[in-house]
Amino acid sequence: MKDQLALENRFIELKNEGKSLEEIAQLIEVDLSQVEKWNENLEEAYKEFQDIYLDKSAKIKITSKNIDNNYIANVQINLAQNLYTKPSKNDFFNNIQNQEYSLPYCVKQLRIHNFKGIKYTEINHIPVDTQWIFLTGENGFGKTSILQAIALAINGKQNEQIPINNSRYFDIAIEWLNNSKNQINSFRINSKSTPHIATYGPTRLDLQDPESQNEIGRRSTTLYSLFNTDGLMLNIESKMIFSKLEKSPKFDQIKKIFLTIIPDLHDIEVKKIEKEDKYKIFYIEKDRDNNAYEALSYNQIASGYRSIIAMVGDMYIRLSRNYPPETNVEDIGGIVIIDELDLHLHPKWQRELPGLLSKVFPKVQFIASTHSPIPFLGAPKNSVFLKVSRDNEKGIEVERLDIDVSKLTANTILTSPIFGMEVFHSVNVESVQEVRTEDSYEELKNNDEVREHLKALKDDIDFPDELFETEKG
Repeated sequence: MKDQLALENRFIELKNEGKSLEEIAQLIEVDLSQVEKWNENLEEAYKEFQDIYLDKSAKIKITSKNIDNNYIANVQINLAQNLYTKPSKNDFFNNIQNQEYSLPYCVKQLRIHNFKGIKYTEINHIPVDTQWIFLTGENGFGKTSILQAIALAINGKQNEQIPINNSRYFDIAIEWLNNSKNQINSFRINSKSTPHIATYGPTRLDLQDPESQNEIGRRSTTLYSLFNTDGLMLNIESKMIFSKLEKSPKFDQIKKIFLTIIPDLHDIEVKKIEKEDKYKIFYIEKDRDNNAYEALSYNQIASGYRSIIAMVGDMYIRLSRNYPPETNVEDIGGIVIIDELDLHLHPKWQRELPGLLSKVFPKVQFIASTHSPIPFLGAPKNSVFLKVSRDNEKGIEVERLDIDVSKLTANTILTSPIFGMEVFHSVNVESVQEVRTEDSYEELKNNDEVREHLKALKDDIDFPDELFETEKG
């Protein structure tokens, strides 16, 4: 087997040198029929690589075949080079006259090929003032794969803890603004990570133990949470305690962030636990009349609060640590990727969160997936909406939807192409005529009161029946 593999690899070398099949057969002393069979396999491999790279001008050179019957190739063209030849054409992307309207870090174009069920898809011409990019799509359609591809393209292949489990022939290329400078990265070419990115998978409740350095290194790296279910958030509480004890203004800055992001939070305190001889952070919530509840530790508060505190705290640490210490949070830029933004959150908070995050981090671009239409009700102006679809023939694809959601209700968004629901009423409804179509519950109650009043009038006074006929629903 190994001898035959060595002969076939010698055949590949001679083929690359331009030798004819007859010459090769004589040189390696193999029957011409065997060489012709190898040549057929080689031509099929060329075609496979050509299909993978989607560019008939790609210069592909197969150098050898390994023991697992796979061909090893050098490909001299890639997706990043394609982006170099086709950069964003709109002047607004490349010739920015007013920096006030441009984010310092933001995605402009993306191309993904042969990655986790994505055969080929692209996103083009995203404006540089887009603070929010939302992804929707049914479960298993590939939203997470798109987010992971974006993260890999920006950050490069730096993290050995990332379980990609993918063909070695995949590639991802991205055109983006990096500190207001146009840059094109390829996962294959880019070898430098960027400190201006933070990524979050659905599991984001656990803070790292500041005393466990191994856990910090293994489960708290930049992309770990997006690719694994046991990620740890950098411990913002340790930073807050240190800042408080050092009487640093950072404590008040971080506290202000949380009081803004969590409107039901009244205060945050640092207290010393004498019997444990250590300091702890306590969170004080408030009711609608601004009355304070009892102080609770992180593990005692609701999971929705914990997920936001953990994620936003981690976000602040990662994005701020490469800025001077005196930098205000409003001046910190970066790209934040969040999978399942709506997780753990009440609909009221889902609606407010996009605006609150953009208020705290006005120079950060957020790219988030969601299964809920509610965050769209709070989407800032110029948000971009992407729908991810999947079928057996085309694989995972992403489509940009030009829909203005600013004047739509949640029901309208659900039945729009964004979510594509045909109906959104209860499965227990026996007739569509029974469905209540009021825009609010308050309107529904008022209509019920009017109907009851009309019914009472009809029972008390002998009016013609047609005066009291009302339309159902």
